[in-house]
Amino acid sequence: MKNFLITGVLLVLTGCSVQPALITAEPEGNEYHMFFDRSEVLKGIDVKASLAQRAKIYEERVNLILEKDPNTSSCKVTAGSVQFGEPGSTGSAIVFCTNLLPLEKSGMFTETGKPFYKYGLSNADGI
Repeated sequence: MKNFLITGVLLVLTGCSVQPALITAEPEGNEYHMFFDRSEVLKGIDVKASLAQRAKIYEERVNLILEKDPNTSSCKVTAGSVQFGEPGSTGSAIVFCTNLLPLEKSGMFTETGKPFYKYGLSNADGI
């Protein structure tokens, strides 16, 4: 339910755009939910590859997105956390960053009233 709520919040925040973004309710923490254009990550994947091989490729590609932005270059995808919604939707992953990000309040709140914070990555070009 928590991931569904966070996904819903981010879709409202981004207007269903495909610009990668990180969101958290813990601005002093190091763990974020990342949302990205799933078609960029899935592009050119060998359908004959095993699930384990594809999962590794997905993580590598999301890490490439993070590396392109100077503020998220210290961030890495948590293994096994990359998820995809329906075709045409965004993908998501759990990301750990060693450096704090320059977050801004999103204008949305958790069910307990805490504000969500977001960071929009500057690499809208894709991988």
